[in-house]
Amino acid sequence: MKTLSLTTLLLATFWLGGNRFVFSENAPWPKRDTNNAIEMIRNSFEEFYRSQKFFSLDEAEKRYGKEMFDSARFRSGNWKARSKMAVSMIESKVLIGKTDAEVRAILGPPNGFFWVENIPGYIIEDGRETKKIHAQIVIFSSGDHAQRRVDRVVINWETFGK
Repeated sequence: MKTLSLTTLLLATFWLGGNRFVFSENAPWPKRDTNNAIEMIRNSFEEFYRSQKFFSLDEAEKRYGKEMFDSARFRSGNWKARSKMAVSMIESKVLIGKTDAEVRAILGPPNGFFWVENIPGYIIEDGRETKKIHAQIVIFSSGDHAQRRVDRVVINWETFGK
């Protein structure tokens, strides 16, 4: 088992706690602590991601239907309106290659309940109302902070109350 310094643990905890944090070459701690924190975060996220449930597009279409994606309607709509456009939005790949700012311009501010600030989510089924499941569109990006581009859009869900 790898021994981690207190600085590594604090860096990872700070980031995982939802705080904005930029790892820098000029940070006032050893580079190994930054690298270890990044590795811990990546491993924690990958483990968390593997535990999640996702709808296939066929499952989502059966549950929510399929209406043509319309950015203005999505931005102004509630989760019920958004859910009907989720499948066509993902199929169209309209978000692929977009920056975080472009995604927010297309979809509006995120309202999802995902655990990391830089992975926006948009609720398409609110378990607080349905008492069944929570579901959201989750948008994943890759690249450095300034050059992040969307590379994957999925529908994540969980049973209400779990």
